[in-house]
Amino acid sequence: MFVGHYGVSLAAKRWAPRLSLGWLFLAVQALDLLFATFVLAGVEKMAIVPGFTAYNPYDLFFMPYSHSLLGAFGWVRRHQVWVMRAGGLMLVAVGVLLVTGWWAEAVTWLQINLVSSTETVV
Repeated sequence: MFVGHYGVSLAAKRWAPRLSLGWLFLAVQALDLLFATFVLAGVEKMAIVPGFTAYNPYDLFFMPYSHSLLGAFGWVRRHQVWVMRAGGLMLVAVGVLLVTGWWAEAVTWLQINLVSSTETVV
């Protein structure tokens, strides 16, 4: 599943060698965050079908923006100001959390309330 994501990063690295491969990996994974946001907003569609594949139960049947190369480029180009503002806001927020010491509190809260409360079905 992630071969397609990382393949685009590796191809972009060959095309533009001055770009950091780590940032390219983060950029293609950001499309999955965009996909999740679009699913929650009702823009893109998915269904959870138990036994759909051996790997996961997700039937990703409508994702024309986040997982289409042209769609993703077009979306980012149309919303580049918003994307840059959101990125800057996140950097400032993380910086404030780190300086005040609340970052450790936030990570601990996430571990206790989200990670430890999940059960893995084997």
